[in-house]
Amino acid sequence: MQITGQSPIVKGSRAGEGKLSPAVAAVNAYDRFIDLLGIAVALMLLALPALITLDVAVRLLRIGNIKWSADVSEYLLFLSTFLGAPWLMRLGLHVRVDVLLSVLNKGAARRFEQALDLFCIGICGVLGYYGFLAAVDAYRLELKQYKALTVYDWPFHAVFVFTMVLLVVEFARRMRRPDEAIGHDPTIGV
Repeated sequence: MQITGQSPIVKGSRAGEGKLSPAVAAVNAYDRFIDLLGIAVALMLLALPALITLDVAVRLLRIGNIKWSADVSEYLLFLSTFLGAPWLMRLGLHVRVDVLLSVLNKGAARRFEQALDLFCIGICGVLGYYGFLAAVDAYRLELKQYKALTVYDWPFHAVFVFTMVLLVVEFARRMRRPDEAIGHDPTIGV
């Protein structure tokens, strides 16, 4: 089963060729990596209710409590939100409103989508840049979060920056979609 929304052109090689080109192999490796992020996010989201249930059970049985469960839940929510964004974006399962696209002709819809994708590349780039500056400062100053668990701040900033880079890649890939994918199935040819 193919869970990615990728075009078969990207997934395969030309007829008669026994080996994928380096570019196609790199795209396939990237797609597998994004799929792995999706699996990791699913596991994180499965761990959340399990952790909460375990904490409640331990309290009800008067064994004690899992003091760090709220912190871990908070970190899992953060990680799953950001690491899942590129995967959802590639699958076209992100939030989108196609009302304007449905009334535009194909050419105008394509230009509008590409302008939006370019705008989003810029936004993700700016957010990534400032996130990088925050990560460097957090690392340099050894900033920590003091809760039930004490953790450094910089890894969370690094995840944010990493996600912004992946989203830039995903928006750039969206800009190269074929015309028939505009305003319709967002996963075609991405």
